[in-house]
Amino acid sequence: MNPKTLLVINNKKFIFKFILFLAAFLISLYDITLLKKVLVTNIGYFSFYQVLWFFFLSEMLLVFVPRWSTYVGCGKLYVKHYSEAVYQQDALLKHTKKFNRRALLALIFWLALLSGLGVIFLNGLINEMGLFLLFLFLYFADQFCINIWCPFQAWIVRSKCCNACRIYNWDHIMIFSPLAFIPSFWTWSLIAVSLIIMIQWEYQHYRYPERFSEISNLNLRCRYCKNKC
Repeated sequence: MNPKTLLVINNKKFIFKFILFLAAFLISLYDITLLKKVLVTNIGYFSFYQVLWFFFLSEMLLVFVPRWSTYVGCGKLYVKHYSEAVYQQDALLKHTKKFNRRALLALIFWLALLSGLGVIFLNGLINEMGLFLLFLFLYFADQFCINIWCPFQAWIVRSKCCNACRIYNWDHIMIFSPLAFIPSFWTWSLIAVSLIIMIQWEYQHYRYPERFSEISNLNLRCRYCKNKC
């Protein structure tokens, strides 16, 4: 994809996600019960939350299906984004182990945050609409990490960029995980698909670690990168 086109797409995503979160936040400040009424508002034959569900599901399918995966960052698990370099197997193994440890730290950190959120919810300090707002914030924050700055990149995983990120396709499960405390088909189905995407990512990483490292994949090297940092 043309770098300028990708930049425009990411900027549009940033604006859209920010507006979506801001609108929900302002509605909840005025009357949080109004936010729930908006979600169940009918749009033709469907409720607004069902339209959102289909939209979020479609976004994930674009990542999950190889032929629809056009970005190197989320698509490096597929062979079409792999350009083999001359490399030493020992160097790749060392690189893989190092970033596996960092990925494990990221997982522990996120599970700790999620557990804390569960305690807060079960003690009645946040309700379901509060969880929904948090989900929308994380949905925006994910794009913020891509466009501006990512704490996981800076402090935990410490990959050089999004394209080389070890946990790139974990983003969906991280975004949707707060919805686990709102049991319904609509929430748990999104979590299930996002978990499948994460499992797919980890399985491919286990089988083809060479696709995930700039040591062995030319497409992940700055010299060959087509994206603007």
